[in-house]
Amino acid sequence: MKSKVLTLVRFFSVETVGSIVWFPFWWYSKGVTQLIHYFIQTLSYRIKSYSFAIWIQNFFNPMYGQQDITGRIVSVFMRFFVILFRFIALCFEAILYGIATLLWLALPASFTVLLITNILWNR
Repeated sequence: MKSKVLTLVRFFSVETVGSIVWFPFWWYSKGVTQLIHYFIQTLSYRIKSYSFAIWIQNFFNPMYGQQDITGRIVSVFMRFFVILFRFIALCFEAILYGIATLLWLALPASFTVLLITNILWNR
């Protein structure tokens, strides 16, 4: 009975210490790789959902079947602004993902610095 308890205590302590030691290596290697891969997949999905190719392909086609010159001019300007604002939205989202990646990289280091500063300051 005593060896089972000792084995359990040893197992949990090794798992806990191992997890704490392994965490920074995972965070800066596999974790950041998974995060960047997720962001790339999300941006790829956004590009498809914004359907730039379809908007550009139909750029000079009149909207709603209006064949007069006014309808064509309005259609071109409308499509231009839709493509422009979708591109701006895509760039804004990519910038947010870049900021999130930088925060991901800075979070454990800043936490460690704040922890050590707090420990040394409260002496």
